[in-house]
Amino acid sequence: MKKLSYFHSLMSLLLPLLATGFMASCETGKNTLVTADSLLINCWTHSYEEESGGVEKIYRPCDYQEFPPSRYRNTYIFKENNVCEYLTLAPNDAHTTSNGTWAYSKTDNKLIIKQENGVVLAELGVLELAADKLVLKPLN
Repeated sequence: MKKLSYFHSLMSLLLPLLATGFMASCETGKNTLVTADSLLINCWTHSYEEESGGVEKIYRPCDYQEFPPSRYRNTYIFKENNVCEYLTLAPNDAHTTSNGTWAYSKTDNKLIIKQENGVVLAELGVLELAADKLVLKPLN
């Protein structure tokens, strides 16, 4: 009889904990859908040290690492509502941030970045897209 009451008291403690854990795991699974657009929304820094000399450009999240000093390191900041900022290099080596827009086509993996005035700044093929790595190939 003691064994049975011990079992009941143990189960009365464990069942609520198990149920709570199960419900929490179901709840968190609802919003874990990751899309290409949501992965792009980030600050991306050109990590040219990782490149092998081809036309592909490797970008890492801006907070990925402490990047070595560089005269110029391209940066894109893709925001929600297809707004973006990008770093530009002036003839006097000054770095300025410019505003623009971006659009990503999932069907052909093409990223188009436009200046504020609507002029296309870059057409890029997206070769790889992960939370910690973006590989682009210039198309224009």
